[in-house]
Amino acid sequence: MASRYTAAWRCRLFAAAAWIVAAAWFYLVLAGTWGFMLPSLLLWALVAVPLAWRTRRWLEEAGRRPAGTAILLVAPIALFTVAIAFPILSTDWRHQLAWVLLYATLGVSALGLVISLLAGTSRGSTGSDQGASA
Repeated sequence: MASRYTAAWRCRLFAAAAWIVAAAWFYLVLAGTWGFMLPSLLLWALVAVPLAWRTRRWLEEAGRRPAGTAILLVAPIALFTVAIAFPILSTDWRHQLAWVLLYATLGVSALGLVISLLAGTSRGSTGSDQGASA
């Protein structure tokens, strides 16, 4: 049973670290493109969507409930869609949309970090089952 909890923590920490790297990747690309939001969001979404899917799989394989991971799957696509729908507003830093996209990207990565670390209870047991087996 202890190895199961160790595996769960390893998966959760690995997923959390991956979300930190995804946020750093976005800001590195944003700086590398001199603040041009569209390619930055595209390259971040190309990392964030598979990472959200993988986070869901990691949590399921570790026996944890993947609560909230659907938001992680939809949010990068939604942010990139907004940036494409309003290209001038999303690339001009004098408009608020560019700043909203910037902080929303950080927020989605932070949400991935929190979901990874604070994943719900294990699937197969409840608190009363754990107490009875101890």
